[in-house]
Amino acid sequence: AALELMAVGAPAELVADAHQAAIDEVRHASRAFALAQLFGGDQVAPSAFPLKPELQISTKLSEVVRKNLEEGCMAEMVSLAKAKEQLLRGGLTTDEEIALQQVFQDEARHAALAWRTVQWALRSDGSDGSDGSDGSVREVLQRALHHLIRETPSDKSEKSETAALHDEVMSRSTIPWLRSLLQTQSFSLADEPEAESVPAQAASATAKAVAQALGVGRAVTV
Repeated sequence: AALELMAVGAPAELVADAHQAAIDEVRHASRAFALAQLFGGDQVAPSAFPLKPELQISTKLSEVVRKNLEEGCMAEMVSLAKAKEQLLRGGLTTDEEIALQQVFQDEARHAALAWRTVQWALRSDGSDGSDGSDGSVREVLQRALHHLIRETPSDKSEKSETAALHDEVMSRSTIPWLRSLLQTQSFSLADEPEAESVPAQAASATAKAVAQALGVGRAVTV
């Protein structure tokens, strides 16, 4: 991630935070192996990482934005909500709860980094797609927003818990934040709708944590 940010001329602050996020992931892995050993896996340890011979580095801004959207502003947000849902449902050991709370806080900063990267790219981009990229940053964001609106129904009553959690996250954070970025290039604030189900509570807590990491007071919601 840091190499791609450097390749598209991202500010030093974003590059530094990408390196810090990588260090956080090493710490998360170490804690996960420690938990595995605690539960009886005495021989559990990392092995060689299956790196491909050639790393694929995106050097076009629109592609870097697309990857940040998919991996950070969507998938990372849902993963955060899953972690929070586990915490809300309880049944964890003290060690598991402490580890999951730390992961939740760290990953909220990582998701915020993805949103900050998208915001910077939108403000900086002057591309019209003539450079061979898949359109401008704005067009990438617009396509993503239209797709999410189509795929995220307002009625979540018939959904499985996994699907309901995904839709809650999209409707409480990703969709309204994309709208806000496209309209104002910033994150506008709105009051949080009431969260009744556990998936809704987890999605709400996720939105609040990432909003706090972004430096805004309340999550952007519809």
